[in-house]
Amino acid sequence: MSSNKFSVYIPFIRNCVTDADVYLEFHSQCIGLVSSIEFTDSKTDAYFSSAIIHFEEMYDEKFRQHVREHQKRKEPYRFYPACSGGYWDLYEYTIKDVQYFTDSMNLGIIIKKFELLEEKIEYLQEKVEYLEKDKM
Repeated sequence: MSSNKFSVYIPFIRNCVTDADVYLEFHSQCIGLVSSIEFTDSKTDAYFSSAIIHFEEMYDEKFRQHVREHQKRKEPYRFYPACSGGYWDLYEYTIKDVQYFTDSMNLGIIIKKFELLEEKIEYLQEKVEYLEKDKM
């Protein structure tokens, strides 16, 4: 058993998942002892937030290796928890990684707002054309 501390970042986790779910999930799957969890509220999604999971002790050193190997390939480690449907994308926690995902999510928000504005402009242009025709 390794006693090295380790932390993972989960960019999207369902809001219905509780601290107890996370503690139990990683303990029951013999991965590690969770020391703390930091959930962050999403400003863009009512159903998901992000989380940083801090481990006091790792039971499974291979888990840590798998997370790091995936991260080197710039892809998440897919973890399938029993407490919620679907999967959690895990990344080793570093400030740099959190900033990357925050920036990526912010870019996604900007793109979505831009698309909504384009739709609104198109709607308003059609409305103007209709009103101009109605005047004639």
